[in-house]
Amino acid sequence: MKTDHGLMSASAKLKSHPSGSLIDKIMDSTDLGVVLATDQGVIIGANSRLETYTGWSLEELKGKTPSVFKSGQTPEEDYRRLWSRLLNGEVWDGTFVNKAKDGRLKYVKESIFPVRDYLPHVAFVAIHRDKTETEELKRQLDGMTEGARLQYDVLMSTTEKYRAALDQRATDRRAAATAMVVALEARDRNTVGHAWRTWRYARVLADRLGLLPDEVRWSFKAGCLLHDVGKIGIPDAVLLKPGALDPSEFALMKTHPVTGFNILQGVLDDPLSLSLVRSHHERLDGSGYPDGLAGSMISPLVRVLSVCDCFDALTSDRSYRKALAPEQAVAVILRDALVGRLDRGVARMLSASWREGALVDILRSPPPDVLQL
Repeated sequence: MKTDHGLMSASAKLKSHPSGSLIDKIMDSTDLGVVLATDQGVIIGANSRLETYTGWSLEELKGKTPSVFKSGQTPEEDYRRLWSRLLNGEVWDGTFVNKAKDGRLKYVKESIFPVRDYLPHVAFVAIHRDKTETEELKRQLDGMTEGARLQYDVLMSTTEKYRAALDQRATDRRAAATAMVVALEARDRNTVGHAWRTWRYARVLADRLGLLPDEVRWSFKAGCLLHDVGKIGIPDAVLLKPGALDPSEFALMKTHPVTGFNILQGVLDDPLSLSLVRSHHERLDGSGYPDGLAGSMISPLVRVLSVCDCFDALTSDRSYRKALAPEQAVAVILRDALVGRLDRGVARMLSASWREGALVDILRSPPPDVLQL
């Protein structure tokens, strides 16, 4: 049983963390309702939009479970299926008939994501979309003549409406994915900005190598920004350890590409982004992980991300070492390319781009307050 003290300490840590303001901005900049809950379903955080939807303030919701929203009109079997999926580590999408604080019925589309090991007691993030107006319109249609309903159906099935629905779904999922990146960086001050800088380095190199046509730019950006999201499942004792990892700890750390891939399969339907997340630690000589890919099995854009990921890691302070000078980092990467671990063409392009000053501003500039996919 979770204690009130545990809930308050988790909530306090969320607000007091140096990067807590980033999480606040992510939650409050969206027009979607966002809820943070423990593994027992106890609410410990929510944004202002949720109050608009439900009438309940954050202070009123803290310590309660989502059953406070129950109207009695959603079948209990739906809730059982929800928990079954979440406990299996899967994303749940569905619709509830909820009740606002004043008793009004609210039709809510929800996506709930299991997010463990981010902060103590935080296990789930729920994204709420209010569909009440749409449902009320549908009920009004029931009273229309058959001819009017047919005209409405034709209108709602046009390409424009269909695309709008798909775009909204993609926007919702991108917002959730972005929130995961911010949540990950909030755990470790040393990695704040890593995903942002890595993507910007990779964009420069991929453009110079002619690997980034317009149709893959968003996918490449998403894969670069999300490449380490699987570390959200690594315990603090391992992720933030100040010294070298022992073999068992390193084995656990090596699970993050697959963890990230599994999380994002339920969030993004984008093969290129998913391959970048899963394969950015693969090496050309087959010594990488998680799948031991080698040579032509590793795509050119994955090779670009791998080099830039290494460069930013080497030029950033970590809990176990100080940052290398950029020239030293480039030398390390060129050596790894010479022995066949990293792509030689990408490594040489990194070296040339650094000498020409194309990467200096990226290294020195702070990340934005809010990431955007």
